Amino acid sequence: RRLTPAFRRGFCTGAFADGRLRVADAGAKGRGVFAAESVKKGSVVLTVEAGAPSSVKLAEQTPKVYVLDPAPARVPTDDEDVLKFPFLSDPRNWPMVCGRPKVAGVGMQAVHEACVSPFLAVQKAGPFLDHGYFNHSCCAQVQRDFPQPSTLRLRALQDIEVGQEISDSYSFPLVPLHVRRLGHESLGFQCACERCTAEDQLPRTMHVWNELSWGTVMRLLATIARARSQSGGKTQALTSDPTLRQVIDQLRGLLGQTERRLEASVEGRQLALCLASWAPCMAALGDLQGLVRDADAYDSMGTAARWSMPVLPSFALQTAARGLLYAAETEQAAGVQEMASAVNTLHSICFGDGEAAATIPVLAPFLTEQ
Repeated sequence: RRLTPAFRRGFCTGAFADGRLRVADAGAKGRGVFAAESVKKGSVVLTVEAGAPSSVKLAEQTPKVYVLDPAPARVPTDDEDVLKFPFLSDPRNWPMVCGRPKVAGVGMQAVHEACVSPFLAVQKAGPFLDHGYFNHSCCAQVQRDFPQPSTLRLRALQDIEVGQEISDSYSFPLVPLHVRRLGHESLGFQCACERCTAEDQLPRTMHVWNELSWGTVMRLLATIARARSQSGGKTQALTSDPTLRQVIDQLRGLLGQTERRLEASVEGRQLALCLASWAPCMAALGDLQGLVRDADAYDSMGTAARWSMPVLPSFALQTAARGLLYAAETEQAAGVQEMASAVNTLHSICFGDGEAAATIPVLAPFLTEQ
């Protein structure tokens, strides 16, 4: 995955200690992780501690390479979260690898290629070695969360058959193709997953629109960040700023145009995979609408949940839960029931049918017995 051709030859196979996963040849990607037995949706695929020795037994020793230098993780503060799910993977907690491989230098750690994970523990206890066997995909079969800062856990997003390769996303996947490719290039590979292929096949005019629109969204959100800073973080001062309403109107119009343009260009699953890139922007619109108690806030959150669900159901669950709170705040009974139903459905996708969403204390008052 991050090796020269000389190192890529002669990959050997192996198995994880519990016997449910195996390491095998994944073609041009090098080695990969495959299911040795069927995996049910929502079940835990792998739990690994930072710095722990690898549990994978390989048929032969593999050559050593150097780990990329990762950027430190940014841990969110309390006032950034409308609703926290500590058991879910918050994208802002994910360490992003942005350095390029070096031939020599101080501070690099030599480890086996198969045991290099691009994610280091927040407490810098060491790399998640077993996670390094998983190849990347922008529409992965698993989702990642950190129950503890030094514990990485993977849950299946779908039923996985015996022999199917299991991949994880090395970076936050809900961004457009041109943004994702910057991260892929820094890791020394080009992703050719189903989602990247779908977006790459968009008309040239759509690529230009996506790049320009993404830049516009970032500037609009930066405007809100400056307004928030000038207000001293006081919500009342921010909500009375006319800039907020202007940004909401511009975001609503821009995202609406983007959706219509994509619908005119592609359809079906390809459309769903392309819309996923804009889910965080729609969620940002919903949060801004929630600040001014706009009745459309829950609807924007529901749209963000729908767009992100094919790629990252954990993000969809968080946005649906926030939509539920916005619907309750604006006393929209139909919206409360719609969002409560979405939370139940998404919770089942994320955690399987064994755990009920009603067990989440903050959601219990909004959920019916059904």
